[in-house]
Amino acid sequence: MKKLVVVMVVAVIGVVGWRMHSHRALDAGAQDGRDVLAGRVWLDRMPTNDRDSFNVFALLPNNKIGVFQTRSVWRGVYEAFRYQRSGGQLDATFPQSGDTEQLTIKARRCNERGMDFCLDITGNSRGAHRYYSRKDWVIKSLADEQALVDQLAN
Repeated sequence: MKKLVVVMVVAVIGVVGWRMHSHRALDAGAQDGRDVLAGRVWLDRMPTNDRDSFNVFALLPNNKIGVFQTRSVWRGVYEAFRYQRSGGQLDATFPQSGDTEQLTIKARRCNERGMDFCLDITGNSRGAHRYYSRKDWVIKSLADEQALVDQLAN
């Protein structure tokens, strides 16, 4: 069941990224390659069953689009945003509502809850304030996202 939930989360992020990517030109400067923040799926916790709600955060590389999502296997809602990043600061603009937020972010290696990375976010009114990720939860492109979905489905 956990694999199904992760597969569904990754698939939704891939679809959102593909839709946003198809409407915007790529920006090669979105990923600096020195950290683990962008191009990765982040969860606030692993769900325990198919009705268990959890939060997802992702920054899609190369196009400066991010997403906050709350979901279970059966229900979910997301809000995508555009961002500008400067070090540990992320200026997020939510086009649907026109809201803006300045987020303070810190991604680091950790060994908590069976995860490889921890992400702390402050200044956000959406999602959680702490997220976790694993080394192999990388999304660099739609093709990478599909390969990850295939791997998790097995």
